[in-house]
Amino acid sequence: MASLLRGLNGGYISPGQGNDPIRNPDAVPTGRNFYGFSADKVPSKEAFALGKKLADTMIDEYREKNGSLSR
Repeated sequence: MASLLRGLNGGYISPGQGNDPIRNPDAVPTGRNFYGFSADKVPSKEAFALGKKLADTMIDEYREKNGSLSR
């Protein structure tokens, strides 16, 4: 209610996570400006690069052992 009144008075409402509060309890309390995704849930460039390297290594090892990706 406080955010509603602040917004109606032209005040600033800090953003927060949106979505269904059952799937994302951090979405509560409602009444905030929301953003579609949380930047802290997106992997960093380093984490993405490491994940890609690990996946490529796994695929290469599978190919070496089995000759191809198909069964």
